Amino acid sequence: MFREFEEQYSPDAKVASGASPTVHQLNPGIKRKRSSSAFGEPSSPRAAIERSLRNAIVLLVLALGKVCSYKHGVLPHPQSDKGLHTSGAWGSFNHCSNSNFNSDTSDDCRPRNIDLLPGMAYFAYATDILGNQPGGHTVVHAQAMILAALYIGQFARVLESWSWINSACRVIVVLIKADYMKLHREFYFSGKDKTSLTPKERHRLNLVLCAYWTCVQLESDILAELSTLPSSNVTQYQNDIMYPANVYDYLPMNGKQTMTVAQTEHKLKEDSDMMIYSSQIWLRVILNEAQNALYDASGNKSFDPNNVNDVSDHAKTHIEVLESWRRVLPPHLAWDDEEPPPTNANIARLRAKYYGALYVILRPYLRIATHHIAYPLSHQTSHRGGQSSQHSPPVVSEDIGTPADRGVQTVELTHEQRKISAIANQCIDAAIRSTVAFDRIGAPNDRPYERYEMQRTSRLVVTNIFGTLHAQFGNMLVLAAVYKSRLYPYLPPNHKLTPDTLNALFKRTIYVLGEIAPNSPILKLDLDILENVWKQLNLPVS
Repeated sequence: MFREFEEQYSPDAKVASGASPTVHQLNPGIKRKRSSSAFGEPSSPRAAIERSLRNAIVLLVLALGKVCSYKHGVLPHPQSDKGLHTSGAWGSFNHCSNSNFNSDTSDDCRPRNIDLLPGMAYFAYATDILGNQPGGHTVVHAQAMILAALYIGQFARVLESWSWINSACRVIVVLIKADYMKLHREFYFSGKDKTSLTPKERHRLNLVLCAYWTCVQLESDILAELSTLPSSNVTQYQNDIMYPANVYDYLPMNGKQTMTVAQTEHKLKEDSDMMIYSSQIWLRVILNEAQNALYDASGNKSFDPNNVNDVSDHAKTHIEVLESWRRVLPPHLAWDDEEPPPTNANIARLRAKYYGALYVILRPYLRIATHHIAYPLSHQTSHRGGQSSQHSPPVVSEDIGTPADRGVQTVELTHEQRKISAIANQCIDAAIRSTVAFDRIGAPNDRPYERYEMQRTSRLVVTNIFGTLHAQFGNMLVLAAVYKSRLYPYLPPNHKLTPDTLNALFKRTIYVLGEIAPNSPILKLDLDILENVWKQLNLPVS
């Protein structure tokens, strides 16, 4: 596809004899100047690009490659076009998009975001093609929509990204229903696919499966942070639909082995990326089921969220599933909790997802520990005339005291209180590890990691930068609330939420949010809130 595209449309290719008829269809009687954007995308190729879905796919891959190649420095943020009065800068990036590859350089549409934002020229042309096919329901339409969502998501434009993902989900649900029996796990395990499906048909169905599981992950990641957005209900099939080819439902070493352990491990290392992709699917399914069970927004929980025993019974099931997944990881993907964050981006994503899932599952315990456990008065509060510093967030007591004032307690906790405190501490630890999971990407493996120092060597590139950073923002609010809560003095002696740690975490999170906040009004608000909270905490400077 790329070879054919390059031969036909690249400015460097040999000029074909005669003019393309599409030039006259799109720009009758207009002679355009050749120019290029600041990032090298041609804004006037030698022939107008045919408005086909095939070309849209190529252009979207080019757009995504362009923005992901922008490794160093902060991504440019969109500007309002001159003479336009829009509600936001992103509302105007299509001002010249109908002919963005063949547009002039007149001053009335400057600054042009197709020149300013890496890959935007490709994206705008491709999505203009997609916009004229609103009724398309093929797997290629879903693939193109996914690519569009991934591209615009790089700029933390979560609503635009969600819109494309939601459209892809709508298409993929139609495709799933059309071939539901062939895509069902029972059909696969019955062995019928090996006898009744041709290789071409299996390939077609596998493309649907890849698109389906990609949609499940991408939509779920956004809805986890913005739960008021409507769901496409694509996840209702997640327990029935097969995984794509080479996505393992179990590790090969669990079955009858025809290879030695060393050979198996070598094979797994070769398939490491696919194993990580498989793990991302597993973790997403585990997270979806845990969130539905523990955080049902409809209020139809089958348990009392304020009851320790009820929360415990429901959370234990999800924790066991999560830990079972971790126990069977191959050696090259396994890790120790005390290791510093990984330097490989894919490994970092895997661990971030794991710690994020653990944090979400344990958070109901943390809520009970901070809101509903009656702790005994400490030695310090007794000497302040019996005025307890214990309070229930979000009310902030003026008598909370400093960490030194809330020092080592001289009272014993009950067995239940110690148990809840220990589980809350595990949740706090997961929140911290989830927050810093990407902080060493690209750093030398032998570089010491101390005091949560940011060591990342280039811009963070993940599938959903908004979700990643908004989750870190949420983690910091929870950690700040714990620090000011009545639980804090009763955390186990080995807890990590010291004032120095909290200071370092606020510093690095504010820095990371500041990198992308110009592109996202939501993250800009997150940044303002975090700066204000950090100031009000009045943490001691070490």
